[in-house]
Amino acid sequence: YVAHSTADGNGVAVSWAKPTLTRVAGKIVSASATWTTQVVNKSLCPDVSGKAPGICGSTQFATIARDSAGTLYVSFSSRKFNAKGDQTGPYNVYVVHSTGSGKSLKWSTPVQVSHDGTNSFSWVTVGSSGRAAMAWYHSDEASEKGNYTFDGLTHTEFSVQVGESINATSAHPTYTIATVSEHPIKYG
Repeated sequence: YVAHSTADGNGVAVSWAKPTLTRVAGKIVSASATWTTQVVNKSLCPDVSGKAPGICGSTQFATIARDSAGTLYVSFSSRKFNAKGDQTGPYNVYVVHSTGSGKSLKWSTPVQVSHDGTNSFSWVTVGSSGRAAMAWYHSDEASEKGNYTFDGLTHTEFSVQVGESINATSAHPTYTIATVSEHPIKYG
């Protein structure tokens, strides 16, 4: 399984395949695979022609993990855009999880994990069934002079936050959020 951005940057996708190996005298000489891909954030960021895209953009940093029960989790960041493609809101961290298996994977509605400031570069880790945690970079401000891009936050303090859940697969999961860096890791 591989989590990634779609080519247009609007989607977060998961692709998977089972390789077929060709062996000659016990040595692998080639491998091939037929990949299946599903976009996992369509409800958050639909591709609707001629309309503002809403919350879009995966910041090209989607991560994936599988818990001990076999459930997949994908963590990613998205931000708000207007119809002209200008960013109009901060980055936030979201997570989806799967049910089913193989080509019949069904993905949950994205759940926003982060709050306040701007948040990106998440990484997901999981344990037993329904236990998931994401770590990400968090800034103490969402925008500066109306600019929401990371590069536009020239006076912010960045820290590391973690969101942790013991009911991540429930209909209404809850996440406890904590700042885990002792001091800011970056200024501006």
